[in-house]
Amino acid sequence: MFKNNTHRLEGSSSMCQRCSKAPETTDHIGLNCPVTKPDGGNETGYNADEDLVAWINKYNLKRNKKKKNKKKKKKEEEEKKKKKKKKKKKKKKKKKKKKKKKKKKKKKRKLKARSRGRSWWIQVSFPEII
Repeated sequence: MFKNNTHRLEGSSSMCQRCSKAPETTDHIGLNCPVTKPDGGNETGYNADEDLVAWINKYNLKRNKKKKNKKKKKKEEEEKKKKKKKKKKKKKKKKKKKKKKKKKKKKKRKLKARSRGRSWWIQVSFPEII
């Protein structure tokens, strides 16, 4: 529990949650807090000991819940990271070899009629067309 009747400030507020005063330090010493004074609390005279126990129990429950939630989140994040690593490893194993492209053979050029001498043959055999 708390030593010296001290309690920490909750959240980002600079005010004490129980006596609603701004203490000098983050550890608010019980003797400076009017709620936890040994004479029975502040001027209204309600019992500080019962309230202190109830408040501490409530505070501890909240703190424990936060711790459990943090642990759960960390576990979930670690599991996600492990799954991602496994998936990445599988992908590395499945790499396919690239197929080599076949080179197209160049077609041989066909000789044209003139280079074969057909035009000369046509001129000789059919002079009336020309």
